[in-house]
Amino acid sequence: MFRQIDRFLTHLGIEKGLSRATLSAYSSDLAQFARFQMERKGERGLIETVDLVDFLAGLRTAGLEGTSVGRKLSALRSFFSFLAREHLIETNPAKMLSPPRSGRHLPEVLGEEEVNAILARCPTDNPLGTRNRALLETLYSCGLRVSEACGLDLADLDLENSLVRVRGKGNKERLVPFGQVAEGLLELYLSTARPVLATKPSQQALFLNARGGRLSRVGCFLVIRKAALLAGIDHRVSPHVLRHSFASHLLNRGADVRFVQELLGHASVATTVIYTHLNAEKLFADYRRYHPRA
Repeated sequence: MFRQIDRFLTHLGIEKGLSRATLSAYSSDLAQFARFQMERKGERGLIETVDLVDFLAGLRTAGLEGTSVGRKLSALRSFFSFLAREHLIETNPAKMLSPPRSGRHLPEVLGEEEVNAILARCPTDNPLGTRNRALLETLYSCGLRVSEACGLDLADLDLENSLVRVRGKGNKERLVPFGQVAEGLLELYLSTARPVLATKPSQQALFLNARGGRLSRVGCFLVIRKAALLAGIDHRVSPHVLRHSFASHLLNRGADVRFVQELLGHASVATTVIYTHLNAEKLFADYRRYHPRA
């Protein structure tokens, strides 16, 4: 099964052009099921629909969210569909399975004051602090996914026109503007901090780690978590929360939803509309809180 998983991942990477992050998620989900199946039936045991049902049910019993279980089922359905198309299996054991229903969760966002507090906790008196401030300002100013920010190269940055070229899901490119604050901090980072961090002149990554290599997704998570803790924010803050906040704050200030869709790189405006629901919830919450007869 592991050999077929590798074959499937190669198909997704080459023919479908999926990102490394997506491929990593598929690999993790399928390997988890492969280990479950080997313990259950051994290396050559026939995979049946009941095996998939028991695997998914075990995940739910262990407390995994319905959305996460649905993601794993999606990976399994795609995998077995691929094997069926390639005539590597006679019947598809995942064909009759449908994803679990789960309520739609509104994304978590920060208030503008909270974002300002987080950004203020990154000092610019040392190279790593300057990098952290430039990184977080870019994430918030452009609404980038963490993989998009970490994947930026020097050539993607156009300081003269305040634009950055972003490679999003499916390797689709888009141009995203950034504001004056982000522009000033990027210029400061490029002139004072990055030359200190760049141990290899040939390194083209925009954001570098302490060893001179490309900053990783994990490194980016640690930067924002540390800044949030220093700002006194004890709930979970991630790069994606900054992205959600970017969208919510634009809509709060009157931006058109299709404009926000383009900036976020959403294929469908339906994905962006969830932020309008979020703002409507806040509107009603404030109404109930402040109106004397609410």
